[in-house]
Parts: sequence; structure tokens; C-alpha cells
Amino acid sequence: METEGQRFRQFRYEDAAGPRDVLRHLQELAGQWLRPDIHTKEQIVEILVQEQFQAFLPEELRARAQRCQPGVRITG
Repeated sequence: METEGQRFRQFRYEDAAGPRDVLRHLQELAGQWLRPDIHTKEQIVEILVQEQFQAFLPEELRARAQRCQPGVRITG
């Protein structure tokens, strides 16, 4: 799941043929990352909130949070 999230975050406009292609790619990448076919809305919100929260943490706290909550993906 982390790799798919990285692909979503790293996608750039230059990688697409135009605005519609950008939107299509982002929707596809988001679906691969967040997996709405297997996750509930609540789980998707939790994935997004955890990622944003951990992005705010200093590096040493991210590592500590990962050890305390091994099920939580740390992205950055």
C-alpha cells in the first residue's frame, strides 16, 4: 500500500497528456492506493489522517510511532 501511495503523491502533470489525463491517472492511482473495493470509508479516512499526521512528525518520532503501532504505514 505504501508504494501505491508514493506513486499517487509523486505523479506530476508533466507525466500526463493534459488535464483530463491527469485526472484519470490520479483517480486510478488513488484507487490502487486506497483500495475502495476492500476498505470502508472510515478505513480510507483513517489511512489519509494517519499519513498526514505522520508527515508532520519529526523523523525520530515517526520511527517511534511505527514501532508502537506496527500496523500503521509511515510514508514520507
